[in-house]
Amino acid sequence: MNFIGSNCEFNDVLRDNIVIDDYTIISLISTTDNYSTEYTSKMILILPIDTESAYFDSTKIAYNQMYNSAFASTNICTNIFVYMPMYVDPMQVADAINNFDKDNLVDNFYIYPKITNIVLRDNTVANLPWQKAIK
Repeated sequence: MNFIGSNCEFNDVLRDNIVIDDYTIISLISTTDNYSTEYTSKMILILPIDTESAYFDSTKIAYNQMYNSAFASTNICTNIFVYMPMYVDPMQVADAINNFDKDNLVDNFYIYPKITNIVLRDNTVANLPWQKAIK
């Protein structure tokens, strides 16, 4: 495996825990560099999305790689979109990479933070903030 990505805690966990061969893994987590145009073999491209502009940048990179994979060569590129990577466990990403079906072409998949605590809005009058302040 060839791992390309900046030195950060997220990428260090990926580097240590991904156990697949014959793939170049390019992680754009914690970097502004675009490594994605330099490699065209079997590739897994990890794209972070934490802002609206990052969404458009990442999908543009992914579309270009998918187009190259489908029409310009017989190379394989799988794009992994990681939403809000600062809240995603990197082991979740490593497990996804280690276990996804590599015999069939997988173009895209998405990894979201695991939500552990959801606070629902409570609209009953007695529980509205200004009602509590009056009591």
